[in-house]
Amino acid sequence: MILVTYNGIGQTTDARASLRIAPLFETSDSRYVWLTRLQAVDVGERVGTTVTYDIYALK
Repeated sequence: MILVTYNGIGQTTDARASLRIAPLFETSDSRYVWLTRLQAVDVGERVGTTVTYDIYALK
């Protein structure tokens, strides 16, 4: 299991939102422990009831 928590900001209008998020990954599964050392950022948007985003790893 991987727990993902998100912090970030969003700019909204009635039908849209732009999102900038920094997720934090937590796991005790040794296959995914590398995620706990990763700094990632999300760039996303909400249009109506659909949310899409891209996650990028920072180096």
